[in-house]
Amino acid sequence: MKKKLAVSKRTDSVTGQGYSSDMEQDALLGHDENWEGDEGSAGTSSGRTHRRFAVPPIVKDESVQAIFDQLDVRKIYLGLRRRLWLMVSSGIMLGLIFTVISYMFLNKYNSTALLLHVQNATERSNTAYNPPKFNSQTIVEMLRQPQHFQAAKSILGLDLTVAEVASMVNLRSTRTSNLLALTVTADNPSLTVDLVNTLAQVAVKSSKDLHFRQAQSAYEYFTNESEEVRKKLLDLGRQINEYKSEHKLFEVDAEGQMASGLFSLQKELQQANIDFQTLSVEFENLEREITNMPDMIVRYEYEQSPLKGRISSTEMSLLDARTKYGPDNPKVLQVEEELRQLRRLASEGQHGENSQQVYEKNLLKEDLSVQLMHLEGKVRAAKKRRDTVKEDLETALMSYDDIPREQMMLAQLVQRREAVKNELGSLEDARRAAEVSMETRRGDLEIYQAAEKATPVGGFMIRYFPFVGFVLGFAAVAFFILLFELFDRRARTTKQLTLSYTVPCILGIPNLPGLTDDNSDDTFLFFTRSLAERLERNIHRKHIKSITFTSATSGEGKTSLSYHLARYYNRLGIKTVFVEFDYRKNRYSENEAAETAQISRYLRGEAALADIIVPGNPDSLKAGFDSEMKELVQSGYMERLWESLNESYDLIIIDGPAMIDDDYAVNIAELTDECVFVMNSSKTQKAYADESLRILEQSGVRPCGIVLNEMLPLYIEDPRVKRQWERDRWNRKSGIFPWS
Repeated sequence: MKKKLAVSKRTDSVTGQGYSSDMEQDALLGHDENWEGDEGSAGTSSGRTHRRFAVPPIVKDESVQAIFDQLDVRKIYLGLRRRLWLMVSSGIMLGLIFTVISYMFLNKYNSTALLLHVQNATERSNTAYNPPKFNSQTIVEMLRQPQHFQAAKSILGLDLTVAEVASMVNLRSTRTSNLLALTVTADNPSLTVDLVNTLAQVAVKSSKDLHFRQAQSAYEYFTNESEEVRKKLLDLGRQINEYKSEHKLFEVDAEGQMASGLFSLQKELQQANIDFQTLSVEFENLEREITNMPDMIVRYEYEQSPLKGRISSTEMSLLDARTKYGPDNPKVLQVEEELRQLRRLASEGQHGENSQQVYEKNLLKEDLSVQLMHLEGKVRAAKKRRDTVKEDLETALMSYDDIPREQMMLAQLVQRREAVKNELGSLEDARRAAEVSMETRRGDLEIYQAAEKATPVGGFMIRYFPFVGFVLGFAAVAFFILLFELFDRRARTTKQLTLSYTVPCILGIPNLPGLTDDNSDDTFLFFTRSLAERLERNIHRKHIKSITFTSATSGEGKTSLSYHLARYYNRLGIKTVFVEFDYRKNRYSENEAAETAQISRYLRGEAALADIIVPGNPDSLKAGFDSEMKELVQSGYMERLWESLNESYDLIIIDGPAMIDDDYAVNIAELTDECVFVMNSSKTQKAYADESLRILEQSGVRPCGIVLNEMLPLYIEDPRVKRQWERDRWNRKSGIFPWS
């Protein structure tokens, strides 16, 4: 070299160890620069002799036993400590969940009764009357109405409010089953059994009463309609007799007189009328039920007031009566009068206890309103179908103008009479079906299984649920973190590299967030100086003029490291050139080479050396992407380029491409005197690093050391490096956590 680096026996800046001889340095760095010779033979310029020793493979044994021997226990411990907050958080979270569970179910008893949703009772028949059909969810909402809880409270004589009774009840259904589970939870086991069975009986009776009211309303409707149609039938019979006497005609069979198609349309029109009337009845009944239901249910809670408690019960009874009967029903009027009397007594000031008014949303009304909207659409569709069939029938009648007019009119009257007869028959069938439904008093629900006993919820051990939850949460997350650390194939500590490879780890660099073009030199200075000191002995003793930095894959930090090292040597007065054989962009480069000033053009004989050198601090050369770069670096032009650079510069630092990404990376490493392998602590997979080192070894290249880049500060062992990182952290005023 034109300028020699100062060499003396010194203490290494990274490990703190001193090197007293070149042999010790070679042994540490794994060099095989030892040659054969007897004692006294000249092996070096200093006259020292060396004895050849076997160089072990770079990648150590990977057998099952070796894998366990290469485990870094400290790395596993630090990984667990690094995520201690996650284990504690999981334990606290699960402990809180277990606490809520123990608080809700400690010293409680459950009783469950099963209700069967009888779908056969709601299947549609061929008559004009069909019972209303409700799905399981609608039935569940019906059973949650306050009047059912009020009825059960009155039957059992409970000294509880309706809201308290409702809070004890849980009703659930599933889409895959027709069973409804009615569960009561309370402190008293006998109360849970009595209340759940009473609520089941009230639910069955309420379902039957609802179907009875629907059937009763349908029966009255079809009875009135039958009377009207019967009058219409008598009137048509009178018209037919008068018409036959006036025109002296005889009555002919409708099918013989009219075409079969005309009669078919008539039948279709009859069926369309029946469907429309059926849906209309259902729509009117459901609309009346919804109209009588309030939007909000008012509930009062009173403290030590029998009179006002009675007012609350009477209001609930009035709500139930208005839902079941019309506004002029005697029962409704009687309950309204009773409520007025009770309110008058309360207003006289004799019963001034505190009360609290509570409004509850009527969920049943919302659910029935949705069903009403669907039913309204069905009514419109049935009406449209009836009108369409009616128009088709009128069109068909116009095609028979060639039939004698008097006979045609008589046939039409006869057909109308037959149609009215059919309509009357359908209405009578529907009336009888509604009458049968009233007599049978069947509903949607039946008691499938009554509750026989109450079962305790939880037990003695439930008191320890919070602690058990914390332990389970902590242990579960710790187990998964341990598995992750055992199978994590990334190098977190320098000791892992020592256990896995025979090439030493010469430097560990922590993660340095917030690097910019302006502060990178100052931030990297300590680590660049440390790396230079580790390499300085070999560079001087062996007259090394070129160093290649390579890695397994791109993005591991070799470009930043090699660039700052080149700038460092250049500032020391060593004429250095920085050669970028990695075609990816270097964010720290002072000048970007133009496309015409790339190394590939020189290697193709298209440019001179002066054209591709980019002046700067230091001078640099840039290799752009070229698919034939592997062949170019093995050409004669590459030899001439290498000779010229060696003659012009004291030191050549090459940013080589990644071993896995580019196949010509090994050719670049073969050119230089030394090679430094860079691994990223957070990115590099061990399999990629192993394969890259094997490729280098097979090509006769043995790296002088490994640099572990972007280490998490928690894993740093060297006190000087850790201290430097802490100074940088406070200067940046960020990263206050040790794992950041």
